Amino acid sequence: MVGTVGGPPLGVYPNPSCPSCKRLMFHIATVSNQIRERGDGWRSLFLCEDCHTVAVTATGWN
Repeated sequence: MVGTVGGPPLGVYPNPSCPSCKRLMFHIATVSNQIRERGDGWRSLFLCEDCHTVAVTATGWN
């Protein structure tokens, strides 16, 4: 597993907007996994600091 915490997300998707307040969500962490049984690809976790809503983007699911 490889990953980053904070900073810009790795992968192909931009930061999502919060579905409640429409503000840009804060990037928490991105991890990459190349082991097929765990889902090959990128996972990024985002948080809306105002609404406390979380979102996840992912690529390369099995």
